[in-house]
Amino acid sequence: MSQEGDTSRPAPAHAPIQRPDTSASSSSAALTSLGIVAVGIRLTLVVIVASTLLLLSTGIDWTAYGLAVLLIVLSGGVVIASRRGQPSIWLQRGAITVEVVLLCEWMRSVSGQVVTIGPGIEISFDAKSLFLLAYVPVLVSAIIDGTAGAVLTACLAVLAFVSRIAHTAAAIQAVLLDMALSHFVPLLVVAALMGYLVSIADRERRTRAQRDLELVSFRHTLALAAEMQEAIRPEIATNMRDAQVVVRQSVAEQTVGGGDFCAIVPIGGDVYAVGVADVAGKTLAGLATMPLAYAAFWVASHHHPAAEDCLADIDRLLESATRPDVFVAIFVGRYDAATGEMTYCNAGQPDGLLVARSGVHRLSAGGPAAGAVPPEARRPYESATVRLEPGDLLILGTDGVLGNEEVAERIAKLATEITDLGRLGDSVMGLCDPSDDRALLLLRRKSPEGSAGGGGGGEALEG
Repeated sequence: MSQEGDTSRPAPAHAPIQRPDTSASSSSAALTSLGIVAVGIRLTLVVIVASTLLLLSTGIDWTAYGLAVLLIVLSGGVVIASRRGQPSIWLQRGAITVEVVLLCEWMRSVSGQVVTIGPGIEISFDAKSLFLLAYVPVLVSAIIDGTAGAVLTACLAVLAFVSRIAHTAAAIQAVLLDMALSHFVPLLVVAALMGYLVSIADRERRTRAQRDLELVSFRHTLALAAEMQEAIRPEIATNMRDAQVVVRQSVAEQTVGGGDFCAIVPIGGDVYAVGVADVAGKTLAGLATMPLAYAAFWVASHHHPAAEDCLADIDRLLESATRPDVFVAIFVGRYDAATGEMTYCNAGQPDGLLVARSGVHRLSAGGPAAGAVPPEARRPYESATVRLEPGDLLILGTDGVLGNEEVAERIAKLATEITDLGRLGDSVMGLCDPSDDRALLLLRRKSPEGSAGGGGGGEALEG
């Protein structure tokens, strides 16, 4: 985003994004799909029961047919409830119970029967072999109710099978002795294992769904942050008399937005308020404080000719209007373009650098960051005045630019080697850590003879 002395406010580039409620829709879809699969299984079971009873010509088994009809009704209720977003867990449990009883009733009806399906081809139905079908409702129950539901369904299958196949105490004892280790115990073990595996898969599914929801939320937050940054653009007057101004700003990588800003606001005549600020925190709270800090700077600069009074006003406003952990490191200066004098107050920012013929001078007078110290411990801010002679360069930057002492020394050295301010700004930003927000302001005073028409020029760039 490039800006050449333009203080207009374009429309935001990002529209607000509504957060979709994916949890309810995914849950409803899962229940609906499961219900449809269960209905398919149960319809298959009903078809098998009806066809085998007809083939065996055992007469009308009203119990089996009645259970089949009830199973279809319950399965249909499950699908309807799921599609309407209504709870269907008890319908599911009821359908599984009826399915188990129907299976056992069907096993009783066809046990010992022989069906001829072609010349020399006969199929005999054995109750012990048919009991393997009990794994089907156990699996469905594991998917719906986890380990507890699967084990209870397995116990119900064993109980229903024994009660329908054996009608005397001796027969019950014989069935238990014959099938306990070969059929009943494996069914219970498999039921517990199925439930455990399904619970792990369900936990993983919910974890993925939560990650997806958090990703949507993060994208929404990024869009809000971008919109907030587009909405607030501090003024940067780059047409100072006998001066050249270059501004570079960049947001840290992998953050929701930046709280650093540079501002050059005309006060009247050749006087300008210069501000470079760094709002604490890389969150939406910190980003939301940036407009307040800029507004406080703008108003205070117009009402207080002294930089220390301007800073004291900003400090009082931020201390009363923000949380205790929200504060702003800010450099406030009052620059007279006609004389080159800069009265400044540095509140918590890295020392500014004045690169002059006589050497590099640090701008450190000031005090703590605005809003960081409670009123009872607050001390008056201090100000200082420096004078920019023609050719002198003022370098102001936030913690991401001048916070590292070694980098600050390299920047000061670069300022003596690179005369073009645009190239110097790009080189300085290349030295900085991309994991932190960066704001850089370069101001060079030019001699009246070296400025075209007595005017100035500059550029502002945010990246």
